[in-house]
Amino acid sequence: MVLVLTRNHIESLVSMQDAIQAVEQAFLEIAKGRALYPTRLYLDLPKYNGGILVSLGYLEDLKELGIKIASSYPDNKNKGLFTVSSLIILNDPETGYPEAVLEGNYITSIKTGAVGAIAVKYLARKNSEILLIIGAGEQAKAQLSAIVHVTNIKKVMVFSRTRISMERFINEMRRKVNLDYEIVENLEKAIGKADIIVTATTSKIPVISGEHVNKGTHINGIGSFTPDAAEIDTISFEKAGKVFVDNYEAKNVGDIRFALEKGAIKETDIYHLADVVSGKMKGRNNENDITIFKSVGGAPYDLAVSWLVYNRAKKEGIGIDISIY
Repeated sequence: MVLVLTRNHIESLVSMQDAIQAVEQAFLEIAKGRALYPTRLYLDLPKYNGGILVSLGYLEDLKELGIKIASSYPDNKNKGLFTVSSLIILNDPETGYPEAVLEGNYITSIKTGAVGAIAVKYLARKNSEILLIIGAGEQAKAQLSAIVHVTNIKKVMVFSRTRISMERFINEMRRKVNLDYEIVENLEKAIGKADIIVTATTSKIPVISGEHVNKGTHINGIGSFTPDAAEIDTISFEKAGKVFVDNYEAKNVGDIRFALEKGAIKETDIYHLADVVSGKMKGRNNENDITIFKSVGGAPYDLAVSWLVYNRAKKEGIGIDISIY
């Protein structure tokens, strides 16, 4: 039997705090060398302006094995469909047999939020109070929902392409997270005020200008994931002097790729966040450090959250059992 878990099932089984704890455990597994996750496969389908991404992994100590299949079709929004869709398949590591199929979009959302929160926990200044979020979509909401679990921020500044999207974001998030919110009129000034900056956009050109980033600022780059797109400019990387990642594949993403090509950083300046989480290295040396984290995701984080959900579903008798053999 294979257990099928829909988005509604998953939402009832896991909280953001749960996801943060599960993802932090995945980072520790990576640091111990107990996580296997080969380079992801991508099949580009230009005829349909889309493509399929496949990632698989195994967390050895936790005995968590699985695969994620994700698609990205920007034109889907004109068809009333999700532009990104995904499924996660969990396998028994002893037999290889599938044990569960999970709706992947919600897992991806909270997993990415949790990854961002862990980066903030270990890289941002402990006295950070002002958060700037650039972008007002679902991942921007997930980042805020997660970051409040690891910081004592008091103010959230929001910048997006339209005032309507910023107002919608604030109205929704204020009901969930009771903080002081501000619509950003001047992005450059907001960058200079922020202790923590999160970019969660679909922009292909930088939305952060490093010349306005102050000492002590932490930046989470969440949105861009292709070789030709960058949300963070090379000046920011030059001022930081290094970058932390959740997957070394991030060096091929525009943000880091452009910084490498222009000499703002070297490949030896790219560090895995797992080494900070595990205590192998410091995230920042002093309060004046500018720190940058670039996320592109990876199977270990999806699996950590998915197996947590699956185990709870079995315990609580939630989901749909299907016989496929």
